[in-house]
Amino acid sequence: MLEGAFNFRDLGGITTSDGRQIVSGQLFRSDSLQELTDNDVKIVSEDLKVRCVLDLRSTQEAVSEGRGLLGRRPLCYVNLPLIDVDSPHGEPGELTVNQYLDHLESDENLFWL
Repeated sequence: MLEGAFNFRDLGGITTSDGRQIVSGQLFRSDSLQELTDNDVKIVSEDLKVRCVLDLRSTQEAVSEGRGLLGRRPLCYVNLPLIDVDSPHGEPGELTVNQYLDHLESDENLFWL
């Protein structure tokens, strides 16, 4: 979908723990966005109407790599670095899910959410 982000996707349709579903077009996830092209930025900000970016990179990484062209758009930007948690566990398809769950359970940077 985007040239400058290799893992950008809509999380719509995912079932939540209480049985509801995330609405399509409301929540996206991706790798870092500093390499977005002009066209990518148009898609993200105008077509998809993204209004806030939660950047989970370390502060050092976010500062050294920057926000790229998306930083020129008037949108909310929050750098919320994830700290290291215990090694992820589980079967191959569960590793990432378990890693994010571990963050939610033990990452002091996320306690305010």
